[in-house]
Parts: sequence; structure tokens; C-alpha cells
Amino acid sequence: MLTRLTAVSLLASLLYACGGSGGGGTGGGTGTTAGGSTAGGAGSMAGGNTAGGSSAGGSAAGGTGTAGGSTAGGAQLSADAGTPEVRLIGEIGADFAIDMTASNRVALAHLLPRGTSTTQLAYSVIPETGIDGGVVETRPIITGENQALCGMGIDGTGRAHVAYLDPLGTQNPQVYYGAAEADGGWSREAVEPGAFVNAYMCKFRLAPDGTPHVVYRLENAVPADGGTVGDRVVRHAQRRPDGSWELAIVERSGAANVFGSSLGLAVSATNEPAVSYLAYQGADVVNRVALRTGGAGGTWARETAGMPYQTNAAPVKGSAEYGPAGQLYVAFPRLGAIQKLMTYVRPAGGGWQPGANMDIGNGTDTSVFGFNPYIRFDDAGVPWVSYIESDGNVRHASVVRLSPGNVLRARIYPTTVTLPVNGVEHAFDSSGRLHVVFTTRFGSLSSKLHHVLMR
Repeated sequence: MLTRLTAVSLLASLLYACGGSGGGGTGGGTGTTAGGSTAGGAGSMAGGNTAGGSSAGGSAAGGTGTAGGSTAGGAQLSADAGTPEVRLIGEIGADFAIDMTASNRVALAHLLPRGTSTTQLAYSVIPETGIDGGVVETRPIITGENQALCGMGIDGTGRAHVAYLDPLGTQNPQVYYGAAEADGGWSREAVEPGAFVNAYMCKFRLAPDGTPHVVYRLENAVPADGGTVGDRVVRHAQRRPDGSWELAIVERSGAANVFGSSLGLAVSATNEPAVSYLAYQGADVVNRVALRTGGAGGTWARETAGMPYQTNAAPVKGSAEYGPAGQLYVAFPRLGAIQKLMTYVRPAGGGWQPGANMDIGNGTDTSVFGFNPYIRFDDAGVPWVSYIESDGNVRHASVVRLSPGNVLRARIYPTTVTLPVNGVEHAFDSSGRLHVVFTTRFGSLSSKLHHVLMR
């Protein structure tokens, strides 16, 4: 359940990386959350808040800054809609994934604060807006276990779906899928019984038609897969209408380390998945993207979107997303003296092109390097990416609007280095408004969850 805690003061500042820029002010403020409880079912919590900040905007065309921050088309940030709200929602575990409900409320699957040995997975819905009050509804997905989250999505009927690894801390964690039931419970089924999955390499997405897709890295490939025992395999799984799972090998390798890390998963309007990940090309590590054609059981084509500066074995995550025109965006972290988050775009006709790149650290905070980039498109078909960046000893939650000739960035961060950001995602509601959800570390076993309505 979400627990009682006191809000921290946050600062929201808007920075324009290209084009004109204007000054920004910040408004402080604190709030508290009233405690909530669950008794095997739903719980509630009164919302807390901190007041956000505002900034004068800049133009997209590279001209002078103008108040209100207009860019051509798509979602806007901050001043055109007043001061954004930065609200402290409550306390959760370190892992979460979000989506929007039909009533414009942010829903999330998340871990609960860990006890002495277990982590419980739960589903919550937070208020659409409002600084004070509101209800957070929380119900468990699975209890008494130790999980890692692959992702969550809400289908066209309003039903929530989730995939997760369970249990961790053993020699054989497996991928499970579940969906919300009318009685308040959750279904549970193993995607690939007996498969040994890396605890940090798993992504889940719903297709536009509601078909569940999961991608993960197997640690115990078997000869029947066409390789050597112990090979690593990037595996894709798609749920069939009869409830069984279509399993496919995206790529396999005898190498370990970074192979299969930086996983991203997108599903096209025709229910075809694209998987992004790090792979080996000879002695080099490359940003691989594999695309399927021909439906379930179809053919996978592997392409290279670029090369990282350098690599290590950290299980960072990537992101992939199809746009309304059939274009595919992917994001990979890149390491070096200046760490970067790189984006690439593949037009519907094929061929990879470099997108925007963002400096995300000075090379010293190696635990960050664009950890958990997350791409989503706004109602004008413009891609946005949220990610973690490092500025000295402070970790920020940042969101960037990617558009030709302009990168519009909002940086949201705590005013104290003792609460570093450790997760961020964003979503657009049915009115086109941008919601950003991020967590700040709160001790070793839990995080504080924050929500920002950016416009």
C-alpha cells in the first residue's frame, strides 16, 4: 500500500536547448499525504503536493524567446497553461510503469516498499489533477513474492495488463503476465515456463488492438533453439487469442555482458513488434533493432541504428516507439567523457537517421547514463522522450520534445541531492496534456512518487 510521508520541496525549470530562451521562476511549497491502507483490496490516500515552477518560453524556429513558449504543433510546456503542479503522491518501491485511463487519470503498476525479504506488486490510480485532496486507489497484483516489473498497459476497453518477473533472488526467475479481473483480482500465467530470464532485461507492451507482447533475455538457451546450452537469447513472446504464447528468437549470442541490454519494445498499428537492444557485430557493440513482418511466427530482420561510444555490463534500459506515420524512434544511452542519450528514427520507408542527442552526465556518475529512456508521441504525432540525467551530484527527471530543428526540454528535480531521481515516465491524456511521473530514492527500500501535469 502507499504509506504516509511528508512532501519535499521540488523545483521545475524549463530549458530550451535550441532557439530562444526566456527566464524562469520557481515556486516552492510543501504538502503532506494522508495515510492510506489496503486490506487485501482497495486502499485510498489523500493527495499531497508541492508547488511547481514556471518559465518563459522560447520559439521553435531559433528566434527570440517569447512568453508562453510556443512551438509549431504538438504539446506545449508550462507557461501556456499556468504553473505546472509537482505533487508528491506517496511511497512506492523503486520500479513502476504508467498509462492513462479513459478518465484522464494516471494509472501505474509498481512495487510496494520492500520489507525484510519480499517485494509486492500493486496497481494504483492517482487523481487527474488538483493540488490538494484526491484519492489514490491501490490494490495488489501479487503479494508475498519478490518481483521486477516489465511493464503495464491499458487496452481500449479500460482493462489493465501487466508483465513481471517472479520470483527474484532465485536461480530461475520467470516472466508472468496478468490482467485485471472484474472481481478486483488479477489473472496470472507463465509466459515461458521454466525459462531463466535476466532480472533486468524485460519489456512489455500492448499492441493497438490489445494484444500483449513481451521481450526479454533468456539466460539458459537450450540446443532445441538451434544453439549452445548457455547462450543468451533475446526472446519475443506474443499472446495468441486462445491464451497460448507464440515464442520467437530475435537474436542469440554466446557472449554475455551487454548483449540484450538496453531493451526497448514497440508494436506497430498492424501488430508487428520492433525490438531494440545492444548486440555484437564482430568485436563491436552496436545498437540493434529487429523488426518482424508476417505476423506471429513471421520473419525477423535485424538492422543497426548506430554504435555506442563505449559499453559496460550495466543492465540499462532502452526505448522504442512507432509514430502515427509508421516512423520508428529508438533511444539508447551512450557512455563516454560526456554521457549522452541518443535517439534514432527510421521512416516508414526504411533507413536509419540520427535524431537528437542529449548530454546526460559528465562521465563520473556511471550509475545514470540516461537510465530508463521512455518515448511516447503526443496528439500531433511529435515524439517526446523522458529520462534521468546527472548534474554533478543531483539526478534530474527530464522530458524532451523532439522535433526538426528544435529540442524543447523540461528539467524537474529535487532541491536536495539526498533524494536523487531513480525513475521517470510520461504519458499524454485524451486532451493532449503531458503527464510526467517520477520517483526519488527514499532510503534503500523505497521511493517517493511524484506527478507533474505539464500543461
